[in-house]
Amino acid sequence: MQNAAVWLSGNDASEARDTAGGAAPFLRMFGAVTGAWLLAVEAVAASKRLEDDAEDAAFLTAKIKTARFFAEQILPPATALLGPITRGSEMLYALDEEDFSA
Repeated sequence: MQNAAVWLSGNDASEARDTAGGAAPFLRMFGAVTGAWLLAVEAVAASKRLEDDAEDAAFLTAKIKTARFFAEQILPPATALLGPITRGSEMLYALDEEDFSA
């Protein structure tokens, strides 16, 4: 995500179309990374509570499993978004208005 953010923030006004082309995939990447981070924070807290023999062990165990699922299944595809973010806007603007009515 850092590489994507650096690339987007390094564009100047003359490359506004390239920045716009990468904006939506960047937001999808940001959402996945933020979700994983929040779930990881909750999983660490749940793990600590389980060590203290918490009464809601089933709920806490489910929190940990959910974080693991997200990290293994939802987060990895976010890395594939780096290409669409940094590739520029050529394909985004390749179609003309007439192409949509053909």
